[in-house]
Amino acid sequence: EAYRAATRDSVLFADINFLIRASDSARKSWDRAVTLDRNGRAAKGKDGVPLLMQAIERYANLPHLRREAVAWGSVGTIYRNAEDYEQAEACYKRALTLRERLGDPLWIGNALNTLGLIKREQSDYDSALVFLDRALAVRQKMGNKDDIARTLSFIGDVYQQRQDLSR
Repeated sequence: EAYRAATRDSVLFADINFLIRASDSARKSWDRAVTLDRNGRAAKGKDGVPLLMQAIERYANLPHLRREAVAWGSVGTIYRNAEDYEQAEACYKRALTLRERLGDPLWIGNALNTLGLIKREQSDYDSALVFLDRALAVRQKMGNKDDIARTLSFIGDVYQQRQDLSR
């Protein structure tokens, strides 16, 4: 019995040790990618994408849904800044799915809002309004007036861009 307990404890310790090392490795990739992203943002570069994707792969094997969601959002931001809207949308949808699994309304609202902006930038106004209306509903439930006002402003921008000022 003592042997089983010791074996179980050593396996558990090895698993925890692996998670710590793997998490540290993912975090290092993440930190390098964020630095590249910040430096490349003005030039609309995609230098940070490979490192972020490496971090995502590592986070996907760890119990770090939140970090994985943030990484997908960061990759989406890089693609959006580079005006690669299809890739940006795909990344933000992945981030949204993870945020919904986490039940994180703040970041669900942010992801929906950003997806609406991506659709607006593509002149897909109907889809933009779908995402922005969903973001508004989430934000109204949370009651953050700044976020509500920001989303309403984006909705107004969409109606203005499609020259529909009746709403």
